[in-house]
Amino acid sequence: MMYFVYLIRSIIDREIYLGSTNDLRQRISEHNGGKVISTNRYKPWELIYYEAYKNENDAKNREHNLKYHGKGMHELKKRLINSLLLPNLKSVKIGAGFTLVEILIAVSIIAILATILLATNVQSTYQKGRDSKRKTDLNKMARILEDYYNDHQRYPEEALTPGVIKDAAWGEPFSPYLPILPADPLSSNRDYYYMTDPNAQNFYALYAKLEFTADPDIERTGCDDGCGPDRAYNYVVHSPNIVMYAGLPSSEAELGGGGGGGGGGGGGGGEPSATPGASPTAGPSPTAGPSPTPTTPPGSGCNFAQCGFCSKCGGTGGQDCGYLTRCWYDDPDWVCKFDIGCLF
Repeated sequence: MMYFVYLIRSIIDREIYLGSTNDLRQRISEHNGGKVISTNRYKPWELIYYEAYKNENDAKNREHNLKYHGKGMHELKKRLINSLLLPNLKSVKIGAGFTLVEILIAVSIIAILATILLATNVQSTYQKGRDSKRKTDLNKMARILEDYYNDHQRYPEEALTPGVIKDAAWGEPFSPYLPILPADPLSSNRDYYYMTDPNAQNFYALYAKLEFTADPDIERTGCDDGCGPDRAYNYVVHSPNIVMYAGLPSSEAELGGGGGGGGGGGGGGGEPSATPGASPTAGPSPTAGPSPTPTTPPGSGCNFAQCGFCSKCGGTGGQDCGYLTRCWYDDPDWVCKFDIGCLF
């Protein structure tokens, strides 16, 4: 019995198929009869080359070398240049019937998907790296702000530009506490946000916007629905005397000083009537009470109980009410007070 290594070419498509068999006539018949799945769509086929071997292993080894070692196939093509019509040759069938073109397409798709996956992972790694710096910056700032409080019995004032420490913008010196204040790694597009009570400076909140939105610290800090002004941030570090409520700072006790106690409930009555059940006698004519609470402080841009920014609560020389504060008339003075109700 002889064993054959053969090369056939599709008559209609010029595809090439390389295989081995112990019955060459039968194998060619199977290719043309559509019994070989990998060559069915390219039939009919014609035999253009074969080699005969007495030993099956020799035939298998020759087939393997031609399929998987480019030098052997290259030499064979040179010998068969006229039969193969190389200018029209598309590909050579190998393995389970995939053409070289099909394999190259598959490899290209895999390479593209791998590149996309790698780029995604690299981007995620960069995002987490920048987020780690943001957390480190805010926690460092928290320690600096506590040092400032120990020296001044208050936290730094907020600048007229919202979110910035007065006289020390992000990325600029904050002497003597820091040579340079930290800035967001993408500070050309975003920056940290500093918030404090505009009057007493007795709390602070520092906000940042993390890029990796699946970071568990976002939910842990109460920013899963956004926090800070316009809920534009998703990470916060704040002073220990406040908690986060609806994404903004609030106090468990009143913030902003608030003033003394409630002032008593109006006092006891006079002596009881000597005659029980006696008809009441006319009391003294009522005297004029205090003037009603004015709705607008004289010379002020603030209305009574107005939340948010307004000018000179109490007129000339008064306070400028700020974020989360309300202009109150506390007889005889007008004052700005922190009020959680300004959230709503």
